[in-house]
Amino acid sequence: MHVLAQITFNYSTGVDKLGLDECNIAQAANGSLILIARNCDLSNLGQCGMMKHKQSLRNSRRGNSASVGSKMFAMSVSTDGGEHWGPITHQPQLLTPVCQGSMISYQGPTDTSPALYFSGPHSTVTRRNGTILASNDNGITFARSLNIFPYNKGAYGYCSLACGMKAEKDCGVLF
Repeated sequence: MHVLAQITFNYSTGVDKLGLDECNIAQAANGSLILIARNCDLSNLGQCGMMKHKQSLRNSRRGNSASVGSKMFAMSVSTDGGEHWGPITHQPQLLTPVCQGSMISYQGPTDTSPALYFSGPHSTVTRRNGTILASNDNGITFARSLNIFPYNKGAYGYCSLACGMKAEKDCGVLF
């Protein structure tokens, strides 16, 4: 008989912002939690299904230099297990045409410690150019990249990364 460990969840605040949705959380090698979120801009709220929130979003952005509204994933870091979240920033290497992305922590065969692996359409205009990026510095930079689905091959939208399924070094991406 396999017994699962008891897990408890608490509600945390700080990243529940209008315009951010389709979040993904991964644990970095330093123990912090990295949250990425699809980043809906005022110009593409229809694409995000948020037209009824347009005025609220416009009002929430006044005087906020770290607002959503760029073609990059929004990102926040928690150093206390998700109880509290740091400011919402933009990771300049995680481009998005406003689409969900995936991030996991995984120690690949050539990694000296768990790295953060990200998958998404690496473009600001179209859901194409499927790319996997890797960070060895807890999400500060993503220095390694692998283009797995070039522009001319069709759509690369919603995706999910998984590693260690059949063998420790096996990884896959579903899109």
